[in-house]
Amino acid sequence: MSGDTTPSGSPPPLADQIDIGLVQLDSQGRVTLWNRWMAVHSGFAAADVLGRSFKDIYPAIAGQRLGIAIESAICHRLSSVVSSALNTVNLALYETPTNRFENRPMQVNVMVSARRDEAGGHGCLLQVFDVTASVRREALLRERLSDLRQARAALDHQARELEVVNQELAQFAYIASHDMRQPLRTIIGLLRLIEKEIGTTLTPDAREMFDLVTGGAKRMDAMIVGLLEYSRADSRLEGGRVALAPLVKDALLNLDHAIAQADARVAVSGDEGQEVLGDPHALGRVLLNLLDNAIKYRSLDRVPEIEIGWRSEADGCLVWIKDNGRGIDAADHDRAFLIFQRLSPQGEMAEGFGIGLSVVKKIVERLGGRIWVVSASGQGCTFFVTLPQPAAG
Repeated sequence: MSGDTTPSGSPPPLADQIDIGLVQLDSQGRVTLWNRWMAVHSGFAAADVLGRSFKDIYPAIAGQRLGIAIESAICHRLSSVVSSALNTVNLALYETPTNRFENRPMQVNVMVSARRDEAGGHGCLLQVFDVTASVRREALLRERLSDLRQARAALDHQARELEVVNQELAQFAYIASHDMRQPLRTIIGLLRLIEKEIGTTLTPDAREMFDLVTGGAKRMDAMIVGLLEYSRADSRLEGGRVALAPLVKDALLNLDHAIAQADARVAVSGDEGQEVLGDPHALGRVLLNLLDNAIKYRSLDRVPEIEIGWRSEADGCLVWIKDNGRGIDAADHDRAFLIFQRLSPQGEMAEGFGIGLSVVKKIVERLGGRIWVVSASGQGCTFFVTLPQPAAG
């Protein structure tokens, strides 16, 4: 292959400097300009093609888009662009000698412009653009888009299957809890009747064993109720705008008796107009549970002091519930949110079976928020909750 041009067909210097193909045809469709780019990528030197019919050089274009576009430009003075996607047969132009050997022509767009030739007739100018890289990128993008669609379809299918499984599990938990509680309630009722009949005749050892059996049945019943509550935390939650201050007031009102019994001091701070996004009933459960824990797990050697506050931040509304109670060891911070992980030894002042915080965590996360605790043993707890909030403005 030679990229040289003969003196008789020497193109203007500018034509050889342009990084596109330039081909000029006269009114008979014969080549009058063949720049260096065309010589390099076609394998034909200008001397080999000047004066020849373009259709003789590339007979495959006859009847194809490019051939029709050239005829329209010469005969009817109509200009057009023939894209690679519209070319049934591409021009035999190659990026490299290897591609030519493997017969892998480049993808090109051709702009066909009507113009007068040197004799005053109507010819045309072809501007040839290499779009091989763009075509490859588009093909790759289409392939990746197809893969993404398939992956999305698979994820949607898995999500639907998980939804069905979750519904089945929730139904199972409800049925199992209901069916399991029935015999327990019977046992507890019978134990009460037995206590009325023979309670006064029990020896101290028998009384201790009787109390152990009764207490175990009651604890089992409470655990089943807690398990049912945990399963119901997966129910569908609303996501509307909710004013936070009224929810806090309602929670404190529900705990009014417990606060009075504990002689606790409760401080509230936060913007009265603060709104969050979530389900009001579920958010009320979160606040009630965290405040109730602050009262239950108080320290007996000091007056309980509880602070609940909130403020708007860049990533959402931050809510905190701080107390001066017994605290949680640093090693137990994560375990505190696991189901049935009771951090207080059985029989100590506070009742519970490790359900409340696990329910709170599930609700907060389902609402798109986050919960964590900062605490040390004997130094109180501060629970932090982030909740989504309406966009500003």
